[in-house]
Amino acid sequence: MASDGITSKAVPVAPNPEEGDGTVVFRTVAKVTDVHESGNSVQVDFEDSASHTIQTITGDLVIVADGSTSSIKKILLPGATRHFAGYISWRGAVPEHASKKYAEKFVFQLMNRNYLLHYTIPTDEGNLDPGKRLHNWIWYQRVNEQELNSIFTDINGPQHQGTVARGLLDPKIWEKQKAVASKTMPEELSQILHSTSSPFVSKIYDASLTKAVFFGEKLFLIGDALTTIRPNAGMSTTYAAYAVNELEKVVEGNQTPSR
Repeated sequence: MASDGITSKAVPVAPNPEEGDGTVVFRTVAKVTDVHESGNSVQVDFEDSASHTIQTITGDLVIVADGSTSSIKKILLPGATRHFAGYISWRGAVPEHASKKYAEKFVFQLMNRNYLLHYTIPTDEGNLDPGKRLHNWIWYQRVNEQELNSIFTDINGPQHQGTVARGLLDPKIWEKQKAVASKTMPEELSQILHSTSSPFVSKIYDASLTKAVFFGEKLFLIGDALTTIRPNAGMSTTYAAYAVNELEKVVEGNQTPSR
């Protein structure tokens, strides 16, 4: 089941709510414009993109978990920046039947100053049936400044600072990358990349803050909003789980934020 409660092929029936679960409201067309302490609470001002009005909510506890490009982090710490780590990740997926050789295998392909990871994942609909899943691959590669500029200029002309999304990657750039794959990878692994119809590419950034607690322990930065873990470390999910567990200890009074 997805985080928004929508069922999938993997979880066709949503679990029943448990006692004490409470309620949740997702505001998907809202952009935070300010956050500040207001008495014993924290006030969050946001713009509703549908009505184009500024609205306000207050809370005893505010958890900021809006990712590495956190807009709230920029409000709290205007000088906080992230730094390009010197390499990028190409990514894509193809149906599992495209290559039986690599089904259910975790593959490392090491090359000069770059490497590729390959593993099996569910489909977007959550299909886990053997033969109907996806081959997912990630290719980490060091690039120079000139290459960076051309790779991150999409088919319509704009240059991106984070990711060139699926469908926007310049075909000429991808053709060059496929040629590199043909020269440096085993044929069947290279063919998986050649069969990828909608690859995308992202810059890898480092970002880490020295302050996570604000407004007298009423606001907490957690997850990627606090520290961005490089994806090739394979620790992003573990880090998120760790952050939530530690925050739970603080909320329940079993641990101080400074520990």
